[in-house]
Amino acid sequence: PNDFAGKYVLAGGVLALRNDNNDGLTSRIGADPGTPVPDYFTMAGGTMATSAAGSMVMDSDRGMTVTANSGIRVNGPTSTQTVMSFNGTITGASNVTMTKDGIGIFAVFSDNAETYQGNWKVDSGSLRANAPSGAPFGTGTITLNGAALSFTPSNAFGTVNMAVGSLVANEGSIVNLAKGDGVFMDVTAGTLVRGARSTILIQASNGIQAGVGLGSAERLLVTGGVTTVN
Repeated sequence: PNDFAGKYVLAGGVLALRNDNNDGLTSRIGADPGTPVPDYFTMAGGTMATSAAGSMVMDSDRGMTVTANSGIRVNGPTSTQTVMSFNGTITGASNVTMTKDGIGIFAVFSDNAETYQGNWKVDSGSLRANAPSGAPFGTGTITLNGAALSFTPSNAFGTVNMAVGSLVANEGSIVNLAKGDGVFMDVTAGTLVRGARSTILIQASNGIQAGVGLGSAERLLVTGGVTTVN
């Protein structure tokens, strides 16, 4: 058990984490703050990483404030894709970029439309929106470099509206809308730049409500124009 009651500043190097749950004991990361701490992790040029098998779930009181270009690395056994689930808020200005690498998934369960104006660059693996609505990755630009971005809301039923600022899907990238059976989902992007060999995947196989056509049940809406780059 780790009774550390402070905060983390990642100014360089790698902070390697295991699960926030330590078999019912005090977290390996530190004591639960008890109330939300937006800068529990200050990303100031370092990388937060995990290579644990299965899932790593971060408590919602542990927020992330990005002050300089930083990274998220999620690896793990190739037989079981590792998921790092982040439930706290993400805060950052428009001049910062978070880079995701590693074969695993970084999943965000919070709505950061009002707190994160920065950008994301996904070089490998997947960035996944699990929030019930809103803009989990904020309002900046998401650039996929042969990687994946998926929208999988946690809602079981109802209407879901998600948003990204701008989206750049380079060659080999996948954008995946994967709602549940009882959900209507719209994902809105300000602009979309699509590489000639990237894929926009709207998954009918993940459950269309009876009598509802694909176009009305799940849609990708681009408000500022679509560009295809060879």
